[in-house]
Amino acid sequence: MNFTNAIKSYVWRWLDFETRSSRSEYWWPALLVTILELFTLFVDTSIGLYIFIPILIVIILMTIANISISVRRLHDLDMSGWWLLIVFTIIGILLLVYWFCLSGTPGDNKYGRDPLEKM
Repeated sequence: MNFTNAIKSYVWRWLDFETRSSRSEYWWPALLVTILELFTLFVDTSIGLYIFIPILIVIILMTIANISISVRRLHDLDMSGWWLLIVFTIIGILLLVYWFCLSGTPGDNKYGRDPLEKM
């Protein structure tokens, strides 16, 4: 999946906790979110532009979208989304990064069709 399609999927499927997402569908939005966070931090600290409420709303929506895409990524590995709670342990963050770098389950699994499969 290319960058544009991955971002479209990230935005339009922000409440989808049921299906699967491929590695590229996870990592492209992760890159964009990181760049946006760094840019926002730079603008906020250098210019002193404080627009708290709009930024707070965007942060809440992006947090929901990030949880959703993380659950879908775990589903692609044929794992329950509840494994995301392992992030609250120190080693869990590293384990999740490792899992998110793995290739998904080939073919269909209990969470749906293979996202890389041609229709």
